[in-house]
Parts: sequence; structure tokens; C-alpha cells
Amino acid sequence: MKRCLATAIAFATFGLSTQTSAEVTPAPFTLSVGESVLGHTFEAGYRFNSRFGMRGLYGDGSISVDTSLEGNQYDGDVSLGGFGLIFDYYTSGNTFRLSAGAVTLDHRFDGATSGNIVVNGTSYSAPLNLSASFDQSLAPMIALGVQTPIRNSRFVFTGDLGVVYTGGATASGSDPTNTIVQSDIDAELSDINNTLDDLPIAPFLKVGIGFQF
Repeated sequence: MKRCLATAIAFATFGLSTQTSAEVTPAPFTLSVGESVLGHTFEAGYRFNSRFGMRGLYGDGSISVDTSLEGNQYDGDVSLGGFGLIFDYYTSGNTFRLSAGAVTLDHRFDGATSGNIVVNGTSYSAPLNLSASFDQSLAPMIALGVQTPIRNSRFVFTGDLGVVYTGGATASGSDPTNTIVQSDIDAELSDINNTLDDLPIAPFLKVGIGFQF
């Protein structure tokens, strides 16, 4: 009887040990820095257990952009920035994750043409200033991601690839020299905005290095 009881206890202990090792929860907190569509990004994450977690992130920065719209070349800068709140579901391997949440897109393009341009079919030598921003400042997002230790240390590589729903973008423009006919500017902006409305989603990309504790 005692031998059977000892055997049962041994098996129960082994089973509990196996279950515990299979459900090991990573260190709950992660702080990371990196780059994303929000610019230079700082992120703080918390793991509730081995499967679920959440993250908050903040980004800020700017990039220079040369782009062509309706046949005219615009040179300018895009101001980046925003906040995000993301909820994660980790797969059984405890490395890959499915994520959903929302980010604020404090993005704005400010630029101008140079040289000769064609506005609504008419040639001009005057510059056309252009500003554009997303229609939705709060954008839902979904992504696939990864968070994995670097060489079995507390340092981790983290990354996400997904999409955000921006609802499109809206542009406004002006001629600082008052040379371009306003009706031509309005027609040009209408064509540009029709093009921007056809792009209701934007990529979401983030990579970084973090520390778990």
C-alpha cells in the first residue's frame, strides 16, 4: 500500500513538473527601442501569461520624401509620430504572435514642386505647395510578429508586420506666388485626393531590440 502511494505521488509530481515546464511564462516585462512607421520607437510590453500580452508604444521622427502626383514631382518632408496600444496572442512556440490594436498616426506631408509643372492641363513655372495627412488619426491595426531571445539571453529581437486602416488621406495646396489659377489648383487637388482615397490602408512595420525582466 505504501509502495503504491509512493508511486502515485511520484507520478503526480512528475506530471505537475511536466505541466509547469510546458507552461513556463516568460519574464513579464519587456522594454525595447527600434524603428517603425511611427519613427524612432520606444515600446513597453507586459505578458499576462504564456499566451497573452499587451504593449504600448510611442514614436517620433521625420523623413525626406520625393514623390510624383498627377505627373508633377514634389519634394518635402513627412513628419512621423504617434502612440499605439496593441494586444498580443502568442502561439504555442511562445515566439510568434498575432496582434491587434490601434495606433494614432500623427503623420503629415509638407512639400512643394520645383521647376515647370502642369496643373489641370496648363503649364506653369510657379511652385505649388502641398500638405497631406491621413483621414483617421486613430487607426485600427492587425499584424503578425515575433519576439525571440538573442542567444538565450534576456535581450530579445522584436518585430511586427501588418496593416493599419487609415481611411485614405486628404491633401490641400496653394500657390505662394498667386500665379496659378485657383480653379486649376482645385481641379488638381481633386485628382490628387481621388488617388489618395484609393489607398485606405497603409503598412505597419516595426523592428527593435529589447530587454526582458
